[in-house]
Amino acid sequence: MRHLVLHDLPHSVWHVDKGIAYTLRQMLTRPGDTLREYMAGQRAQHFRPVTYLLLITAVAVLLMSSIHFNPVSANEAADMPRLVKLTMERYLQLYYKYPTLIYVILLPVYALIGSWLLRPARFNFAEILISQTFISGTTTLISTIVGLPAMLLVTRFPELKSLMYVSMLPFMVYSAWVYYQLLEPTRLLAEKISGCGALVRLCCKW
Repeated sequence: MRHLVLHDLPHSVWHVDKGIAYTLRQMLTRPGDTLREYMAGQRAQHFRPVTYLLLITAVAVLLMSSIHFNPVSANEAADMPRLVKLTMERYLQLYYKYPTLIYVILLPVYALIGSWLLRPARFNFAEILISQTFISGTTTLISTIVGLPAMLLVTRFPELKSLMYVSMLPFMVYSAWVYYQLLEPTRLLAEKISGCGALVRLCCKW
């Protein structure tokens, strides 16, 4: 993880027409087309999906761990069952210590959900897994950019804790947008087929 941040990130970030900066820009502006192009073999300019995810995750974890944010206030922790409290503490410890492992474990789960959502597009599981790797990297960046200021505010003003739920909105909107773009060609094809069918039925009536 340290090598990724200190070597791969500086090496790739300055390349505007390729590498992580190019891939990130494409994923933020035209994610559906970018993923379809990558799956079609147009990969020379793009950063490798796993490295893309790990780099962004490493930076996000470094930033978030630096503020020592605890999602449970002292009052809430006092009223919480001990088992639940220990489970949450253990999860946070694992997340900050082994973020890569957690993402590797969760990626196939996200890919299975993506396979179900993208059934009409008929992508195979490997394509969904690659797409989800890019999507997870980008949503991690978005969540960090939006969530970090929210964490800082909540740390200082606990009564603003509801901001943490609002900060999840860009993550959900972006994910829905990507899936919509991936499904758009299928939707357009269905509309064309439906239009042709209507035209044939009209001709048959005449």
